[in-house]
Amino acid sequence: MGYFSNGDHFDWYWEKYCSKCIHWREDETGEEGCPVIDLHWIYQGGEKMQEVLDLFIPRDGWKNLKCRMFYLSKEYTSEVLKENDLEDILKLFDPLAEITRKHNL
Repeated sequence: MGYFSNGDHFDWYWEKYCSKCIHWREDETGEEGCPVIDLHWIYQGGEKMQEVLDLFIPRDGWKNLKCRMFYLSKEYTSEVLKENDLEDILKLFDPLAEITRKHNL
């Protein structure tokens, strides 16, 4: 689970990854965001969701690693999603389904 000790810590992560990711976008209400970050804010500090959140933003000690759903948007690269990328995304759901069953979520 990504842990952000303060606003600066999140701002740095957002600038490095979120702001450049295809999943960060404006929703129908005009708010910007991403489902992964939304989950982290909603369940921050909740042990029950820890395993699920770790699937998306793994940690190495105190450091948040790159979100596993991160893909550069067209603005930052000439590549869009490759065919293999969908396969990688779908692999995330196998352990997610198991954790969901385990914790009755």
